[in-house]
Amino acid sequence: MTERGSVASSAALRVRDALAAEHVPDHDDEFWQELGTRLIAERSAPAAPPLDPLDRLEQIEHRPGVPTDGPASRRHERRRKRRSPEAPAEPIRPTVSQLAEQAEWMKQATPNWRRRLLVAAGAAALAGVLGAAIWLGAATKPGTPILTAGGLAETMSKRLTSSPYVSGNVDTVGFGAATGRYAFVRSSDGSLRYRALDRRSDSIYDVRTGAGQRWSMRDGGAVDASTDIGLAPGPPDVDGADRYLQGDELRSTIRSLEASPRTVAHSRTRDGRKVWVIDARLPAASNAPVDAVHLIVDRERQLPIEVSRSVKGKVVRRSRFTALRTSNSVPPDTFRLTGPAPIGPPAFDNGFRESGLPSAASLVGYVPATPGWLPSGYELSTIAVLRGSPLGLPATAGGDNPPNQDVTSLVYRRMLEQLTVTLRRVAAGSDYWKDPFLAQSQPSGRVQRLRLDGGRFVGTMVEQVSAPGVASHVWGRTSNYVFTVAGDLEPSQLVRVASSLR
Repeated sequence: MTERGSVASSAALRVRDALAAEHVPDHDDEFWQELGTRLIAERSAPAAPPLDPLDRLEQIEHRPGVPTDGPASRRHERRRKRRSPEAPAEPIRPTVSQLAEQAEWMKQATPNWRRRLLVAAGAAALAGVLGAAIWLGAATKPGTPILTAGGLAETMSKRLTSSPYVSGNVDTVGFGAATGRYAFVRSSDGSLRYRALDRRSDSIYDVRTGAGQRWSMRDGGAVDASTDIGLAPGPPDVDGADRYLQGDELRSTIRSLEASPRTVAHSRTRDGRKVWVIDARLPAASNAPVDAVHLIVDRERQLPIEVSRSVKGKVVRRSRFTALRTSNSVPPDTFRLTGPAPIGPPAFDNGFRESGLPSAASLVGYVPATPGWLPSGYELSTIAVLRGSPLGLPATAGGDNPPNQDVTSLVYRRMLEQLTVTLRRVAAGSDYWKDPFLAQSQPSGRVQRLRLDGGRFVGTMVEQVSAPGVASHVWGRTSNYVFTVAGDLEPSQLVRVASSLR
């Protein structure tokens, strides 16, 4: 080996050893997926034209200062002069045989087998890495839509309602109601049970009977309890979910995602588990200042793991879910409460009774208002009727409105979402009515006044209200009736439902 070759070989070995000593951190799955996606994009639309090796060799042959005294060059020059001694020099694209001669000449000039083997091995390894990256990128299907908060909300909602019942545990810390650790069961019809894991409280609401019960134990051992029957199936009347639900974290999580539908979900790994992570911004208000939500969802099971709510970057409430599962049946006594004696005062009757549409019309003396249009997937779930005007019942708007009279309440459901349509008589034309959903101490929120352009109440002036702490709703009054539409819809959809009432 020549001295020059020995020096080059020694330098190559030093470079190899230096590279081997370098610590290269492992890449996670997202690196390879991203690299593969970018390589596929580059392959489809390269930033620069692909390099033509024939053009490259031609440029090398005509480059000033490049040696042309090799055997292949001399033979090529003699052929050119014999064919056209007087013709001007023109660039000639090498043939396959010329390329072979060029390669043979270069091989004789640089017989460094070690270097060539290293280069070949490196090229093969690089090709393998790039091929794997392209495969991984193709596996992620870059043409498919990016998962957003809206899409994740729909996926989670379908998963949670794939069976009639969903149950699990929720551990909540921070400000607000229902902090603590609870085991819960909820039904697709809206029935629910929340039991404290420390056995110090329990509550149930059964939509089928309109009954709700709750008891809780104080530190000294005394028991507070209450029982209601005849609860309405939805607002603005006193309903079981509002009175007995210990904070429906599942439903509120879905609603938070739907409030920021275009936020992108990011794929991450937490504790060895692949998850989706969402950081969504929320509109804040004076009495509902939460302005951000951080959600972690199990990618495989499509179920929530943790949700945190923040105010100006500070977490004020965090809930963790465990043992979430769906089922087709639950024990018969799931929504019947038994607690420590004494259970409390006698049950208070709120006056509503479950009914069918024909029976409801005969009981109240008018045809209940039903939507002619609903968003896809909503189905009638519950009909309840308050007949006449029983004494001692709470009125809407925190008691500020006239007493309820002949009320029909219809609930439509789509997975975890709910829509309630109510209609009630106006006893006297001179009666003053305010928004049935808002108590005197509550702010009115965002109110838009408009006139309905169709349906049973066409031409009626209504208020479309989005207020923190209450369901988005539309309400209006005619000379004979007050009607409401409320639930988990966009404001424009609520107005459309109200304009379709018949």
